[in-house]
Amino acid sequence: MGGGMEANKNKFIEDWGSARETLEQNFRWTRRNFALIGLFGIAVPILVYKGIVKEFNMQDEDAGRPYRKFIHSSPKNGCTNLIQTHTIIIASYKRIADSLVGQALKMAEEVILLDILGSSFGMRIDLEEKGTEYEYKEENMLDKSRMLLQMNLVHKMVPVLIHNGKPICESLVILQYIDEVWKLKFPDLLPSDTYHLSQARFWADFVDKKICDSGKRILMTKGEVQEGAKKEMIECLKILEGELGDTLFRR
Repeated sequence: MGGGMEANKNKFIEDWGSARETLEQNFRWTRRNFALIGLFGIAVPILVYKGIVKEFNMQDEDAGRPYRKFIHSSPKNGCTNLIQTHTIIIASYKRIADSLVGQALKMAEEVILLDILGSSFGMRIDLEEKGTEYEYKEENMLDKSRMLLQMNLVHKMVPVLIHNGKPICESLVILQYIDEVWKLKFPDLLPSDTYHLSQARFWADFVDKKICDSGKRILMTKGEVQEGAKKEMIECLKILEGELGDTLFRR
């Protein structure tokens, strides 16, 4: 339509579209999926149908009339029985479909985060900003779990994001992955403008290589090495403060 009017977005339609696209991108045929589809697509409908027939039969018994026939109905009562049956079956199938879609979406969104409580990388904040449900598993870096050792074979460090059994390692890589996979969910974690995105990546890399590195040396060393790391940390923070200015967040 003309007039320059902005269309109002329907939150429920936006959420459904986001969930549908996520399902299409991440759904995989597995034994578990086959079992669920067999359960909700075949077994449950049959049980629902039998329950409906039994309910009608009980009504017929209470009314003292012969059982109604659902497949070979007489011309006189067939139309009424068919409408009643279809109405109940449609409502039952709707509940089954909603349950099946919910199960499929849940499987498509199996997200696990391996991290430590004092982590400075903020992966939990990123996931929660996107409204993504996930399972958090606390790691003990002095006694690393089998899952961590298997999912991060190279560095064996946190954070590690596991999406449908596939590991994503390194904080900057995880951040970009979260923003791209759940791109239809707001807010954006990274700028959409190419130049601003390059600047965000540069300063994130600066924090990762300079500030985090000097922080580790402050905690793990003593004497002159530790003092040198403290001075380096202060200088890096001054540089970062000068770049950020008074803004808390830039997109």
